[in-house]
Amino acid sequence: MHNGSLRGLIKRNRRQTHQAIQRMRVARTEGRKEISTLTKEELKLIGALYWAEGYKRPLIRNGKEVTYHPIALTNSDQNLVMIFLRFLREVCLVKDEKIMADIRIYEHMSEENLIKFWCGVTRLPQKNFSKVYYGVSKSSMGKRPFNRLP
Repeated sequence: MHNGSLRGLIKRNRRQTHQAIQRMRVARTEGRKEISTLTKEELKLIGALYWAEGYKRPLIRNGKEVTYHPIALTNSDQNLVMIFLRFLREVCLVKDEKIMADIRIYEHMSEENLIKFWCGVTRLPQKNFSKVYYGVSKSSMGKRPFNRLP
């Protein structure tokens, strides 16, 4: 009875996973139709990505909090990175030479391939990529398997 129950549970989980993937595909397709292009006003809303995903720790100089510091976004989702770069370029009018990028990778990944990949995604030259960090960030330690992110 236990084995039959376990088989049924596994079958149900597979079916639910398949259905969730199908729903996600439909939602993405419909979303792409609804949001084919973004106006400049709509693109301004992308600045909210910084509030959600951006670096917020203030800089302290001479015992005082400095309110001017670089904007930083950390994420492995290439679509999110691309739309945030559009926001910087089109709304904030940031020139590409002012945009710097760092990459965090795992030891089993190819640094050269990842830099080429992110140069293509960001349309930034390789000279804009300043550092490659190896391993898991301290804030992510123990939260997910080392090979979970693409």
